[in-house]
Amino acid sequence: MIEVTRLKARVGGFVKYTDKADIYHPDPISTHFIAGMKLLSVTLIEADRFDKDFAVADRRNREKELEHKITHTAKVRDENLHRDLGRWEHMEAEEKREAARLQTKAEVYGAAKKNKGGSAYDIISLNYQNDKDGTRLMQQD
Repeated sequence: MIEVTRLKARVGGFVKYTDKADIYHPDPISTHFIAGMKLLSVTLIEADRFDKDFAVADRRNREKELEHKITHTAKVRDENLHRDLGRWEHMEAEEKREAARLQTKAEVYGAAKKNKGGSAYDIISLNYQNDKDGTRLMQQD
């Protein structure tokens, strides 16, 4: 009797002592419990009986985890797409600014005219260049 009492009061993850009378009256949170089951009748609800199955619960958990993974992947993909679009727009705007700056330097300040002679004709062949400066020099001559 002392041993049975100690087994009933045991804690720490050990198997608890189950009285034989409790087998026929399982706890509602136990896997043995079936709603609608009466003591000596055979009234069973099949959905409740199979709903306690570990495979069904595991499948639900896996589906939930898969759905979470899919939504997380889509969210990360959208964030990366928006980040890259913003980066490309910034790079294009920077390229346009640089092109406008170089064009202004060339037009206003006469920059980027290295290795270009001061006259509009070729010194070696003595021919006029084929641009507006060459035609203007030809008309002046």
